[in-house]
Amino acid sequence: MNENSTVKMKFGVVLVCVAVLFAGCSHGGNGKKEAAPSPAKSGASAPAPAGSANPPTAANPSQQPAPAISMAAMAGEVKLVDFPRKKGSLFLFVLDEDKLPDQIYVLASAVFKTEDIKEKSVKFRLEGVAPGMRRVTAVWDTSKPFCDISVPYCSLSSKDAVGQSPIVKIIPGAEETGVSFSVR
Repeated sequence: MNENSTVKMKFGVVLVCVAVLFAGCSHGGNGKKEAAPSPAKSGASAPAPAGSANPPTAANPSQQPAPAISMAAMAGEVKLVDFPRKKGSLFLFVLDEDKLPDQIYVLASAVFKTEDIKEKSVKFRLEGVAPGMRRVTAVWDTSKPFCDISVPYCSLSSKDAVGQSPIVKIIPGAEETGVSFSVR
């Protein structure tokens, strides 16, 4: 990896963290964190055993990836460093980083409820990921106000834990396995 690539990668990590932190700064008057606008909705209250998630659906079709693009999947494991001392729902999502910082657009997501997390690591599979250079972001919602688990995105508050996977090249129609990272 050359120096220019390293600088671009570090800038991308900083940009995503700033966007997640910026989104975490606004809380609704209902005592819950506000969700970023997204076409992805998580209808299931509990994830499938392997951490499956639904691909994005849209109220606004202009935000959907073009149908000609063959979507892909990302699968792996997230290590929860402070488990069982800390508890909370785990939000995993892949953002379209090309739209940051102007818009937070969730390409794929999964939510693991507090009561479904029984171990120090969580296996996941995210479907409907558009090809390109992607990373998984995790927000472990461990402090009040808690996020609504029916939405695919959780904005970070100062006491929540966060982690990101390395950037992975997603190939159309393929499944990238072995995506592993920690949440602190």
